[in-house]
Parts: sequence; C-alpha cells; structure tokens
Amino acid sequence: MNTVTIELDNNEVQALGALLDAAVKATGLQGAKAAVPLYDKLEAAVAAFNKANPAPADDEKDDD
Repeated sequence: MNTVTIELDNNEVQALGALLDAAVKATGLQGAKAAVPLYDKLEAAVAAFNKANPAPADDEKDDD
C-alpha cells in the first residue's frame, strides 16, 4: 500500500475534524464507515505530534 503524507497546521487539523463530523451527520452510517478510520488516524497523528512537541507549561511561556 502506498501512503501519502500531508502537512496541516492546527487550524487545518481542526477544520478537517469538523468536516468529518459534518459528513457523518449528513450521511449517517455510510459516512461513518468512511470517516471513523480517517478520524482515528487524525487523532493518532495529533497525539504523536503532541508527544514529540510538548507545549510549554504556563509558567514557561513568554509574557510578551
């Protein structure tokens, strides 16, 4: 199986999740069959990114 890699910023990830949610609501179970595996991959990618790039604690952020 060939894979495709895309880069998304945080806003694009949020938009893609919202689009998947809207598609499921509009199409019901048929849409869910397609959307759930994609959403699972999206969540796993975000979790892996967050683990590799932890956000600084509130006390470590710049106060600019």
